[in-house]
Amino acid sequence: MFEGHPEVLAACDVLHRQWAARNYVGSLEAFLGVRVDRA
Repeated sequence: MFEGHPEVLAACDVLHRQWAARNYVGSLEAFLGVRVDRA
């Protein structure tokens, strides 16, 4: 869909990585029953 627009693909990749990291930390918090301090 975004062929020829590497900057768009890169931006989507960065956003997905940030979302995945937050989702992972949130799941870890729920599993452990604690809050992880993330600045």
